[in-house]
Amino acid sequence: MAAGGMILGVVGQAFGLIGGMKTAKAEKKAEKLREAQMNLEAQRKKRENIRSSLISKAEVTSTAVAQGAGDSSALEGGIAGITQAANRNNAAVEGDRQIGSAIFRQNAKAAKGRGIAAIGEGISSFGSLFGQSGTFGSV
Repeated sequence: MAAGGMILGVVGQAFGLIGGMKTAKAEKKAEKLREAQMNLEAQRKKRENIRSSLISKAEVTSTAVAQGAGDSSALEGGIAGITQAANRNNAAVEGDRQIGSAIFRQNAKAAKGRGIAAIGEGISSFGSLFGQSGTFGSV
């Protein structure tokens, strides 16, 4: 292989290596941002569940009081049912958030693995280029 071709091969491999590492870094950063977005959305859903349950409790209480049942056990049972539903909804949102976080962690590990693979491929390609020249000193 001519020295000029060898130099171009080395430069090409270096750019490939750098590109692979930058891609892995960008993927990891994107996963962190998506996870932050998911966490914000989970917080919003939880707040909305609480807000909705408070509205429902107020409506049930208002209706019960208007019908003269403000001190009844039925009102207490209705409010307890609304509270339980809100708690179940928030538990489901939290479960989804935890699963999502685990997925994001694994995606970040995969991005890191791709970066390491890019380094390995770059080193391997450098070795191939130098092996084709017959000697390291001929560059």
